[in-house]
Parts: sequence; structure tokens; C-alpha cells
Amino acid sequence: MGFRLFQAPLEEASEFAGPGTCSLCERDASVVFRLEGIRASVVVGCGACGAAVGLEMCGRSAGRCDSCNVAVPFPLEEASYLCESCLHGGRAGFTKGTELGMVRWRDARDGWTHGVPGFPGPEWETRPADEDDDWFRIRVQSELLLELVCTPSYPTIQEEKWLFCCRQPMAFLGNWSRERFGREAADGDGEALFKSIVEWVVPGLWEDELHDETGV
Repeated sequence: MGFRLFQAPLEEASEFAGPGTCSLCERDASVVFRLEGIRASVVVGCGACGAAVGLEMCGRSAGRCDSCNVAVPFPLEEASYLCESCLHGGRAGFTKGTELGMVRWRDARDGWTHGVPGFPGPEWETRPADEDDDWFRIRVQSELLLELVCTPSYPTIQEEKWLFCCRQPMAFLGNWSRERFGREAADGDGEALFKSIVEWVVPGLWEDELHDETGV
């Protein structure tokens, strides 16, 4: 099935859990993703008006429909897993850290990022974030943000920072090794290509001398 914005092997996704049973459709699948923590939401239909409601997995608490204010119960009781089909279908979402600010499922639905400090520039439509006038929410097409949150996340030591180009999210191509940098470099100088791309090059990063210290 695959994901347009995640073009690496699915085994590289931070939520990857191997084969299992989807907690939403109850079907066995060759690949399922962990649906847990503060960065995951399950999307259910309001029993009164049918509107989609995102409920955060952390706490597994009921919520209220933004359209009719009716209480919506949390649908899952135990450890939860999600198949590719249900993720593609928008039945759950993963919060993403991006260069335009955090994007939760409800942010994606509304077509605005959660916000970044400082004015990002005139190329984006913005509005002050509700909680702080020094932060600005950024307008991005809802369908693009919904595709992003319905995409697996890439692994990172700290928070991911999904980039944008041409006013839409870029695709994750996978982990890069020294060998891959060498293959991709036009002149075969993978180290030079690496240092031209990485924002902060610290001693030992290319040589992997940091491995013993970081374990990564």
C-alpha cells in the first residue's frame, strides 16, 4: 500500500510494530503501528451528528464533538495497534513536529498548524496563536496536513521536524548511511555532500565516533 510522504521501508517508522491485529478493524495485518501516547489520536464519528472527532490516546479519555458538543466515548480499552488501511483511511493520526509548528489531528482538520514563535514570513498566511500573540499559526491546506498526520513518523533522537517545500510537506526517503551519501554525491564525495546538507556538523558525526557516546 505505501505512503506518499513515507518512502522508506515501513520498518523504519517509529511506530512500527511488525505483524499483528488492528484494534480498529480487528483484521490481521502484515504490518501494524503502535497507537499510543500523547502523539497519537484515534478518530471516531460522533454518535449524534456524525462529525469526526479526534480523541488523544494518552489518558484514553472521552471528548466532545466540536460540531454539536455531545460527549464522545473513547472506543478502545487495551493496548492498541493500527493497520495501514485504517491509517490511510483516517481512522487515527500521529502528531507531527514540523518546521511550521506542531500538527495534531485537529490542527490538520482545521488547516492550521499549532504555531511557531515569531512571524514566519509573508509567503504564508498566518494568524496569532490563541494562547500567545508572539506565536503564529500557519495556514496549510487541510488535505495536505491530514495526509501528513495519517503518515507514519520517522525515528529521531529528539522531536522530528518535518520540512515543507512548494507549500506542502516533503517526503521522508529513509535513513542515510555513509555509503548512500557516496552513491548520491555527483562526484562520489559523500562526506562533502553530508556536510553541505547537515545544519550542524559536530566533530565525529561523519566518522560515527559519536556512536559509543550516544548509542545511536
